[in-house]
Amino acid sequence: MIRYAILAIMLVLTPKQSEAAKIITSSKTTRHLLYGGSRSGKSALLGAYLTTRAKQYGGSSHIVFRRTYADAVVSIWNRTILPFLKIDENAGLCTILKKPHHAIYTNGSVIEIGGLHPSEIDKHLGKEYGTIWVNEASEVGYENIPILMTRLNAVETDSTGKMIVPKFICDENPPNKNHWSFKLFVLKNDPEEDCVLPDADNYDSFKMNPIDNIQNLSPQYMNTLNALSSRQKKRFRDGEFGTTTGLVYPNFDEGKHLFDDIPPADWPQYSVFDFGFTHPFVHLRAAYDDSNERLHFYTERYQPGVTVRAHAEEINAEDKEAGRTYAQRVADHDAEDRATLAEHGIKTIPANKDVQAGTDLVFDLLDRDKIRFHRSMLNTINEFYGYKWKDGTQKDREPLKKDDHSMDAIRYLCMHVYKSQQAPMTVGKIGWL
Repeated sequence: MIRYAILAIMLVLTPKQSEAAKIITSSKTTRHLLYGGSRSGKSALLGAYLTTRAKQYGGSSHIVFRRTYADAVVSIWNRTILPFLKIDENAGLCTILKKPHHAIYTNGSVIEIGGLHPSEIDKHLGKEYGTIWVNEASEVGYENIPILMTRLNAVETDSTGKMIVPKFICDENPPNKNHWSFKLFVLKNDPEEDCVLPDADNYDSFKMNPIDNIQNLSPQYMNTLNALSSRQKKRFRDGEFGTTTGLVYPNFDEGKHLFDDIPPADWPQYSVFDFGFTHPFVHLRAAYDDSNERLHFYTERYQPGVTVRAHAEEINAEDKEAGRTYAQRVADHDAEDRATLAEHGIKTIPANKDVQAGTDLVFDLLDRDKIRFHRSMLNTINEFYGYKWKDGTQKDREPLKKDDHSMDAIRYLCMHVYKSQQAPMTVGKIGWL
């Protein structure tokens, strides 16, 4: 196969990459997911594939998307695509341009990158592509995926007259099984309608792991993966989709519930405290968007072994520098710790600690996309994947008291901002107590 031969010349393929190459170069399927652990060779394979197609089909266009353009530049462009493009540029086959980052081949083909942020995606929707590659699809929401697929309409041919087969490819370190990528490519279901895809035979998925790329990795890197937590090892070493069984919030979805920009300063500001010394002390800040009744959690302080007094001094310094004022601040009930905060000018109200009402509320808010979290809040995000029911089911409605510090804080603040009493919840009633 000509395409496969060119690909092999550009990249010395591992046996696993060879298997994947046979799949993505086949004309039998055109929607592909490569998933698995970190540094397993997925991106390198796709980078070689993209440049191969650009050279084979003159005049064709190809694009790689990531959640933002800036992410695409730093990660997929600089680290993966650029090395292949430089080989072609040195051979006189293309010219690499930086503003915006793209490459133009002498045969008229173009390779570019793009972001899926609402302010960035529209500029690409008027074009048609031979290849659309969504890098790290776990970080991307599903709402753009069907739209992107409509941009595959290339008709270019190679030197033998063979027409290009438009390809839509995703790669990722697998999130949990609630993510749209698992539903779409593995279950072959429509993620929105929850029914079998009418063209299910057109979709496939293939797993690649670091152990399959061991000849290109240092022993130290594998040691790093082996030292991860059990949940992280499952994702980044073993390439397994996380289970949602027993999770309190199985509907948490990184593609849907994470955001990148800091909320405007004129939105009502809130913060919440969950005290700890042996366990982490947690302080979360959030801002409320009146226009769509959504609460955006945007910073986390998550640290054990530091006194409340020291935390208070640092928090005050951060707030002074940012010029923050708060509509309300909510805290766990510890009287001494709340008094220490008050001594430093941080006045709080005691949290409503009704666990059942609070978890039901947070579940509902996640379901209706009324709460979101900044992508930098790694400890909070990790807690979502480990926050489980004590008996593994909802039977006794009691979460396991382990690694739940941010989960408690989120519940406290949501119970304040979206207060549920005897009547049905009224979303968006700020400060209703």
